Amino acid sequence: MKAFIDIKYDLFNYEEIIFLIDCFKKNKNLHINYDGRTTLELQGQVKDLIYSRYKPYIFDNLIDWTQIVLWPPNTYQDLHLDEREKNTTISSITYLNDDYQGGETVFKDHTIIKPKLGKTIFFSGRKLQHGVNKVLNKPRYTIATWYKK
Repeated sequence: MKAFIDIKYDLFNYEEIIFLIDCFKKNKNLHINYDGRTTLELQGQVKDLIYSRYKPYIFDNLIDWTQIVLWPPNTYQDLHLDEREKNTTISSITYLNDDYQGGETVFKDHTIIKPKLGKTIFFSGRKLQHGVNKVLNKPRYTIATWYKK
């Protein structure tokens, strides 16, 4: 598969986005802290909801894992490839809020994707180096998802 970046809008309605953020906040006992960020791996009906919205855009791939990620102010991520799993085919990021500054998704070729509530980026995470600019003033919430054949 050729490297790509594809942007979709409004795969989730506002009520669903609020539900996802509330799900994150209500499950603190399941949070994992990683590099200043906090993650919640999604399972069951929440994972099924996400898969149902992403399915038309991920070809014949399945969700490998998906998580809500809280990026507090001053967190960022350097350029990297998604190489945690050898079978990862596609990656995606969905912005669950946009009331903060910074936090843009950036690619090595200088492509910058600005956060917008409900925007989803599908891309070749194993082929395109990408990162996150520093979040400046309020928390950034995203859904990060990785797919496999």
